[in-house]
Amino acid sequence: MNLKLDIILLLTLSIAPQLLISQNIPYQGTPYIENFNPNSQNTRGQILTIAQDQRGIMYFGGKNGLYEFDGASWRNYPISNKTSIKSLAIDSLGIIYAGGNNDFGVFMPNATGSLEYHSLYLPAPKGAPFFQSIMKTFITDQGVYFISKKRIFRYKNNSIEVIHVNLQAPCAFFVNGTIYVKDLAKGLCKIDETQIIPLEGCEEFNALTKSYFFINSYSDNELLFSLIKENLFFTYNTVSHVLKPFTISDDTKRYLEENFQFTSTQTARGDFAIGTAKGGILLMNKKGETIRIINTNRGLSTNLIYSVFSDAEDNLWASSFKGVSRIDISHPAIFYNKNQGLESNVVCSKYHNNTQYIGTNTNFYYLPEHNFSVSNDNHVIKRIKPPP
Repeated sequence: MNLKLDIILLLTLSIAPQLLISQNIPYQGTPYIENFNPNSQNTRGQILTIAQDQRGIMYFGGKNGLYEFDGASWRNYPISNKTSIKSLAIDSLGIIYAGGNNDFGVFMPNATGSLEYHSLYLPAPKGAPFFQSIMKTFITDQGVYFISKKRIFRYKNNSIEVIHVNLQAPCAFFVNGTIYVKDLAKGLCKIDETQIIPLEGCEEFNALTKSYFFINSYSDNELLFSLIKENLFFTYNTVSHVLKPFTISDDTKRYLEENFQFTSTQTARGDFAIGTAKGGILLMNKKGETIRIINTNRGLSTNLIYSVFSDAEDNLWASSFKGVSRIDISHPAIFYNKNQGLESNVVCSKYHNNTQYIGTNTNFYYLPEHNFSVSNDNHVIKRIKPPP
């Protein structure tokens, strides 16, 4: 008998019950996921925002300030008023800009190489209003912008200018080199220097003011808008100023209705990673179709996702109240483990007649055909029952 091996597989022996398969055929297993809690005391490591410098070092803002992760060890640096860091941005020189509660500033290395926080706002001028959280921080050619709901602070040439606004949450997005905000009085706008300029042709979008919204790049001249409460998507052409409804698949729509979009980003491949409040992460392509779901069935520590970030290696990072997860979505290999019904150590495997067979130290299994959908996203391995 001539058996053609259509996939490459690696077997984990006596270490963990899992099967590693390269994706030459459409499997829906688990990508490689690592979950981290940056707090050495094993307390909850709430992470709210993610950034990466040009060396590849990862930085996370959260409940206890700034966390630095070099792939092996964690370091923690608080900000001066001991509040949470809600937003981060890193320039080409490695200067880390951070936004907190009623404060914003920079982290820079001291003489020993450790990072130190320097406020750009405190001590605040006498009578300065409390502006709550800096929800977004962006580095642009026109300066560094620290954005809160009521005020935008531009830091340029060692001075700060204030722009008064009334923004719809989550305040702002930096897409294709431009900052976009939704002001409750002016509607959807772009920022040019210190001017808030309304976008033409967005009347339908502007009328929806009671929902979280998100903006991602769809192409060089197009934006993808999403509104959470209404579960609506639009594309907007920044040259022709045409707003069009964007249709998502019924499966995608149902999943987002059930699990509530909480955050989003675009991956290096151009897909959209949508973090949800109850369902982990949904990966959606530019056709509006769900291509993968990554949740606790896949190995995430929680299904409540605060932020998602695509790094320079096309890994996806997800933050939550339990810490942060690194998801290797670019690697061609996927895993099948106990989350897919594989309960003991793999000792052999063979692909034969369009079916994957797996032998463990206790049982035999096979991988049945699987029609992926958001209601049937977990590709479960089936046990082969011995004859009576």
